[in-house]
Amino acid sequence: MKEFNNLKDALSFLQQQINSSLKEEISDLTVKTLQENMQKEVYDVYQPKKYDRAGYQGGLIDPSNIEVKLDGNTLSLESMRPDGERNVAEIVETGQGYTYNFEYAGKPRPFTDTTREELRESNKLIHSMKNGLHKRGIKTD
Repeated sequence: MKEFNNLKDALSFLQQQINSSLKEEISDLTVKTLQENMQKEVYDVYQPKKYDRAGYQGGLIDPSNIEVKLDGNTLSLESMRPDGERNVAEIVETGQGYTYNFEYAGKPRPFTDTTREELRESNKLIHSMKNGLHKRGIKTD
């Protein structure tokens, strides 16, 4: 076990480990949960007739279109699927901004809120952080 000469060094080390867990385990869990909710609320509800979905190859659910940021102790993520000047994720989430009529125009599919609520109501984030810290040699129980 790592030893410290003062509280400041111990707290600094602990914060580094927490940030590493946020960047890795918590980020992975959150992106996976967001993608699962995108699948359920967006992709599974209907099959488009006028276009082919890009899916994991440049679509809404593609990890390269999900921006993850760590600002201090706050991890945030946002689906950033552009279509020219349009934010596809915002259009799908709100149901507003479609340029054609179809059965889901005007109907919100709030996959971000669903993800946020799912993670708030479960212990998944706590377990993920504990696992991340344990992986880094820090006991949490």
